[in-house]
Amino acid sequence: SSLGLVINDVSFFLRGMAYLRFTHMQREGNSTAHRLARMGIGSSQEFMWFEEPSNLLQDVSVKEGM
Repeated sequence: SSLGLVINDVSFFLRGMAYLRFTHMQREGNSTAHRLARMGIGSSQEFMWFEEPSNLLQDVSVKEGM
């Protein structure tokens, strides 16, 4: 499955990390990640940024106090 491929890629990348911790967070607790996921659903447009995050994510992050 596509999800399995993503998990394999992430697992391979993370092997080089000295310390790593994953924590589940409810959607309501992380609006930035939720909005980022919603941006990608149903969009054929490719999103990427290298130095500054998009204005949408900056606005949500400020509201969340990140």
